[in-house]
Amino acid sequence: MERKVTLHLMMRLIHETETNEAWMTRKCKILVDETMSLYKEVTFDDDPVLKHTYQDLKVAVHLPEPEQLIEGREILARIDAGENIRGMKMVMAFNTVYLQEAFSINPVDILPIHAVRIGELAIVTQPCELYCQFGLDIKQRSPVSSTMVVGLTEGYKGYVPTIYGVLGGGYTGVPIYHCRLEPYTGYKIVESASRLLYNLWLTD
Repeated sequence: MERKVTLHLMMRLIHETETNEAWMTRKCKILVDETMSLYKEVTFDDDPVLKHTYQDLKVAVHLPEPEQLIEGREILARIDAGENIRGMKMVMAFNTVYLQEAFSINPVDILPIHAVRIGELAIVTQPCELYCQFGLDIKQRSPVSSTMVVGLTEGYKGYVPTIYGVLGGGYTGVPIYHCRLEPYTGYKIVESASRLLYNLWLTD
């Protein structure tokens, strides 16, 4: 315990006696030195396996409940009449009404899910803002240890919360335009990505 406290005080003293520029320069040098040290150990594959596959994942859109839609329209009408309603109340009202107008005729959305193999590196792309748990799930189920999950590709399809996020309510727990996909969408993205990745590695 005493050693930890002493080390903490030493680091604090060093920081206090340095200018911000000197402190940043020292930190950057440590980072660069470590990066170059690791770079020297890198081996390169001159002829890596290059593969790609994808799925257009079809998911249902969760439209707002009638009460939510009525409230949203009332708030927007009050704003149009000159009432000063701003912040989250305005955002939720607009996104509720916009969701209904955009998807009421055909409440379905298409999510392009891609899997890319570059040697022993796996890359998954999808068009949503996934809760981090889904990215971790994709990596855990990947057939290779080096797996990247990239969001907001080929358009923007909104937030995708876990079921716990949906149950928690709030911005991602009610159907609005930016969180419009059915509650199990994230789990379906994980399933799709996992199948695509295994197809890339099991078809050698």
